[in-house]
Amino acid sequence: MSEGAELSLSETRDSGWHRYRWRILAIGFAVVVSGLLTGGLMLGGSTRTPHAAAAVVRPPLAPPQPLDPVALEVRRAIAANAAVRQGSAKGRLVALTFDDGPGPYTAAVVTELRRLKAPATFFEVGEMIPAYRTLVANMSRWGFAIADHTWSHPQLTGLPSAKVTNQLIWTQHLITKITGKPVQFMRPPYGALSPRVRTLAGRQGLVTTLWSIDTADWTRPGVATIVARALAARAGEIILLHDGGGIRSQTVAAIPTIVRRLRARGFHLVTLPQLLALAPPRFHR
Repeated sequence: MSEGAELSLSETRDSGWHRYRWRILAIGFAVVVSGLLTGGLMLGGSTRTPHAAAAVVRPPLAPPQPLDPVALEVRRAIAANAAVRQGSAKGRLVALTFDDGPGPYTAAVVTELRRLKAPATFFEVGEMIPAYRTLVANMSRWGFAIADHTWSHPQLTGLPSAKVTNQLIWTQHLITKITGKPVQFMRPPYGALSPRVRTLAGRQGLVTTLWSIDTADWTRPGVATIVARALAARAGEIILLHDGGGIRSQTVAAIPTIVRRLRARGFHLVTLPQLLALAPPRFHR
């Protein structure tokens, strides 16, 4: 065989081998693809891998819940660095508030209010609370709002900022520990406040709260006078009374008449959280 013929034969063999090799590769590729598709169908009709099929399907996240009206108004008051003196006239609401307890007369005040089914808010002095822990816990359980009246009743405007903060948070934390509820309101003793005090209270989530009707019951002016001053209230008013800090027998005696006559005039008694939610207040700097 000539050299040219041998070269031609060699080229023909090489060409046939290449075609045969590519056919083998094509058949192998088809088998692999078929296997993958079959495996996908066996995993539930999809081409996911076993790892993907075993992945945990998480439910969609629930939409964020809106803040309750009280929390919204608390934020609004704190953001405005404002003090609450009264609510709006909406709904003919009036809030009874009591300062300086708990003390020897607090249980009698609470008994009268419960008998009359009259809600109220109590601004408590922290250092007085340990002696009345059970009463304070029950007051909260019975629906009364418990608020912060500092630890030892100092004039806050005369204290450095660190001491103001301590006066507030010590009482706030103790009330929450006893009642299991957050404290949202604070009242400065003597009504003494400043932008600095409001800011420090706001940093603890506390709304500075004053009053619009002062009965001056702490002076013991007589039951009739206490009643007359309370009945000067109009819609949205916050009435200041006292359950602690001295002899409060006149206050206890005045409560039934105050409650009945306010209701007879079409007013609804509420706690401060309820007043904020139902009749958003006016803010005073």
